[in-house]
Amino acid sequence: MPVLPEIIGWPGTMHDFPGVIDAPSEAEMKYHILRTMPIALIHPMRQHTEMGLEVSKLEGIWGEYIEFLEANDVYAPTSQKATGYNNSGALAVMFQDIAPFSETYTNQFSQSSILGSLENGILGNTAQEIMYYTGKNIPQGLETLSHQKGAAGGVGRAGLAAQKGMTDILAKATGNQKKAESIVNALLSGQKIDFPMMWRSSAFSAQYDLTIRLYNPMPNDEDMYGTLIVAPLIALMALALPKQVSKDNSLDFTYQWPFLVKLVIEGVVQLDAGYVSSLTVVKGGDVNDRSWIGRSNIVDLRMTINPLYNVSLMSKNDPTSDCPTLKREKTQLMVKRSIPLMPETEAAIEAATVTELEARVANSTAPIQPPGTTSTPRSISEIQAESAAALASFKAAEAG
Repeated sequence: MPVLPEIIGWPGTMHDFPGVIDAPSEAEMKYHILRTMPIALIHPMRQHTEMGLEVSKLEGIWGEYIEFLEANDVYAPTSQKATGYNNSGALAVMFQDIAPFSETYTNQFSQSSILGSLENGILGNTAQEIMYYTGKNIPQGLETLSHQKGAAGGVGRAGLAAQKGMTDILAKATGNQKKAESIVNALLSGQKIDFPMMWRSSAFSAQYDLTIRLYNPMPNDEDMYGTLIVAPLIALMALALPKQVSKDNSLDFTYQWPFLVKLVIEGVVQLDAGYVSSLTVVKGGDVNDRSWIGRSNIVDLRMTINPLYNVSLMSKNDPTSDCPTLKREKTQLMVKRSIPLMPETEAAIEAATVTELEARVANSTAPIQPPGTTSTPRSISEIQAESAAALASFKAAEAG
């Protein structure tokens, strides 16, 4: 029966297998992973709407997620069934630290539609061409046309009305009637003004790619295969697939949106509202590693998680929604990952540390003793006599 491991992606241990010597225990393997490998907490979530569709927050639904897993014959251990890893309501996933995570913040500015029409419309481009070819500006011609009859007079009066309208707009914007008249007359004379651009929109984008390797060192062992390959694979796929709606056989082909997710990587990422945009499953891994009974020894997964929101806010207080904010980013950056000591060696490490410190203190306070003399030094003649005797003994042995 496939059972979820405490940490998805851990390579398992052969500590209890016959004939295996010096294999780490499960506790040693777990704490080694927690010390050395990056861990992502992935929370299954759903949308909880408040105050209409504009404001919504996500809520954890670990129990519903476990129901889907059990419907596919994958079970969580008793320690995780109710509340997930460390009572967090999440999956703990060990991933390969291959690519860094990055977020992009952009702002878009463009020319004002109103001020741009002054420069690029009839008051700008057309006036410039008339002035360029005739040497006369539009105000002189409009006043003359307005007194004529027929279509020409209509054009003149419409032009004067447009001139007056633009002048009134600029007068309200600047608070200076004379300055507004001067600007419009300048534009009607073919002159140019560089109006500053105005803000249009801001955007936030992020893509968190997790490379996860599932590895089973004993492909013929049913428990290890179920725990290290099958259960983790089903658990991660359940976050990416749309959910079947009907519980009976009448409409069992209908489905709706998949689980939403919350992603936490301590000190790096705090994504309160996200979704799995892509999940690639490579059975056998890049080396196509499969056992003699056809099962994959390795399964590589590449999961991409994106944010639900398109904007990150600079806020004094956290908003009602789960949108990214500068305050939430700062809070996550201040988190320090806790590195636990292995329980079997914690006391030994502490004792060794105390002993080493005591020895350093003792050595630093003890008086310096000169090295003792172990033998009487020999003279050069004695050393030469010993060497000559050894050489004579060697030659006699060689001759005999």
